[in-house]
Amino acid sequence: MKNKFTRKILSFLLFFSIISQFWLPLYANDQLTQKAITYHSWAAPTLFEGERLELIPIEWYDNMLAPVDQAALNTLLNNVDNKLSKLGFPASGSFNNYEADNNITRETVLEGLYHQVLKYELAETVPETASHRKAAIDFMLQKSVLRGDGNNYNLDKVCTLEEAALFATRLVETLCKEANVGSKGFFWKVSDDDTTVYLLGSVHVAKHDIYPMSTKIKEAFKNSDALAVEANIISDQEGILYLQEKMQCPDGTTIYDYISEETAAKLDNVMANIGMKKEQYMYLKPWALSQQLSQLLVTKEGGVGSSPYSGTLGIDIYFIINALYSNKPILELESIKYQADMLDSFSPEYQEKELAETLKGFEDPALKNESAEILDTWLNQWIEGDTEAFCKSYFNSIEGDEETKEEFTEKTFTLRNNNMTEAIKQYLDSGNDKSYFVVVGSGHMIGDTGIVAQLEALGYEVEAIK
Repeated sequence: MKNKFTRKILSFLLFFSIISQFWLPLYANDQLTQKAITYHSWAAPTLFEGERLELIPIEWYDNMLAPVDQAALNTLLNNVDNKLSKLGFPASGSFNNYEADNNITRETVLEGLYHQVLKYELAETVPETASHRKAAIDFMLQKSVLRGDGNNYNLDKVCTLEEAALFATRLVETLCKEANVGSKGFFWKVSDDDTTVYLLGSVHVAKHDIYPMSTKIKEAFKNSDALAVEANIISDQEGILYLQEKMQCPDGTTIYDYISEETAAKLDNVMANIGMKKEQYMYLKPWALSQQLSQLLVTKEGGVGSSPYSGTLGIDIYFIINALYSNKPILELESIKYQADMLDSFSPEYQEKELAETLKGFEDPALKNESAEILDTWLNQWIEGDTEAFCKSYFNSIEGDEETKEEFTEKTFTLRNNNMTEAIKQYLDSGNDKSYFVVVGSGHMIGDTGIVAQLEALGYEVEAIK
């Protein structure tokens, strides 16, 4: 019983893109605080990738143009080492820590990164040259980590945090591409005579381990004419305001007007234990508070296994931001308003049941560990591209009593899958000789009534890409 409860609560986090991105903050997130931009605009896409790869500390954004010191260099080199190790690059031996001179130049940083590379079995790609320092520069030129006009690479110039971050990110990206390392995802391709649509099942709440994406996914996105998502959760400011208003109880009412005394008592006890005052949550509707608590359970410190899951690391937001950087059109299969109305349409009985079950995650420590294991399993299945295993586990997660199961299935699966399939069909039938990169929740892609199955039933040939 516990297993099914936990899976169902977590499945909601993967179904609505707005759940994982926009919610009235029960806890302030320092990482999302708006700060003055301290880096060059041309560097932004690479820095964003480096942050996803967990190479660049968030605090570096305070002043990206500051010089690198020994502590910053050590942090960067350790992050590169940790990432290569996590990605499964085989180590060739142990090395001493790299110690730099007092003035850390561009050359110093490149040599330090090269020192890290030598820990791994990449010797066949390392040019044989007279000195370690020259080998480092030759290697970085070969890998396009160091770029320039070929005359002056400013190697003796003091290195900034921005430059160091760019070097590290380019290095890891290149090594991953050459080794064909990256998350495979749940990825398909469907096309007719003149139009191609790529389908990527999304994980709305993720962690750094999911990055980098495979070269096949990144190249398909790069070569597509437009990105299509459930909802543009970054640019639709009007939709964000609508969602925030929809989450609030009608004037003159509070959440206590919509839940039983038993659920209310459990709610107040849980909220008191996590340090929340009534005025911070009493005006939220049950569905809104349930979704906020579900996200809080997996992201706050001390939450699900102190898990580093976050909506800001979700796949949707990754591609939306990259589309904005590359001026790629962003299309919506739904919208923030549509999803807000959908969540608000669940019956009062269903909303209270979901809230009560979500509260169990804070009451029972065993459920936190179980939740961490389930999320990790789903994420690893996505990384490995194991659609079959995910499908089995995911649909098992939404089993429940017949009354709530019917309402959940009809509103969350049937209506939305049908609508999104029709929208994708319109792309295919447009005859405009364009390609589209579609990113929607993984749960919508799979199963007998999923988007992939519906397109196949319509006669389209859908190819799984591994």
